[in-house]
Amino acid sequence: MNQPEDPALNTKKLQRADAPASTREPSPPEKAENPQARRTREWLRSALIELMKEKPLSEISINELVQKSDLSRSAFYNHYADKLDILREYAEELYIGYIDTVTAAHTVSQFENWKILLQHYADNKEFYILILQNDLLPMLYDIQMKYHGLMGEAVERTLARSIKDKELYYSIFVPYHRSAELRMTLEWLQGSIHKSLDDMAWLFYSFSSQDAYENFRMLLSKEHT
Repeated sequence: MNQPEDPALNTKKLQRADAPASTREPSPPEKAENPQARRTREWLRSALIELMKEKPLSEISINELVQKSDLSRSAFYNHYADKLDILREYAEELYIGYIDTVTAAHTVSQFENWKILLQHYADNKEFYILILQNDLLPMLYDIQMKYHGLMGEAVERTLARSIKDKELYYSIFVPYHRSAELRMTLEWLQGSIHKSLDDMAWLFYSFSSQDAYENFRMLLSKEHT
């Protein structure tokens, strides 16, 4: 498949969505980074992921987790409020890794952006499938919205210049597009969607076009007439 031409949508750097444009930068989770604390979190994370391969997250107790990681309950609660906190931190670290990869590339096309994101998911397939199996997609969605993914931000800035109904665009189209992309990506990882990485990248590239938005807007208009 030939790479689509999209020079107008090239971008240089991801910025945080919740800071002024001139200062926005992705930043890691705010945790103490002394070596012992880092090792403790890694042991807890590894133990939790191993246990999730055997049973659902809801059936894993804190006692079982600390026993598996050879730590105490107090060690767990010194770092996390609950089991989900471990997964949220790790998912955020992984997503920041994707951001760093794109940022290091300096300038990539939208199509290449999708390929980098899909490769990120493929490289961490085991973890993301566990997330899907435990119905934790809302957590991943919240992380993507927090860091305002490079792909989405670049597309939105470009399209928004020619879109009159920005409330419809930002309140309905963008969240719908992102949640659908995330669900389809994880289904693809699980083998439910039989497409190559390039084919998936092209599909998402097409979904994020202005034509896709206009079709979405027209569909909503018909439903209200």
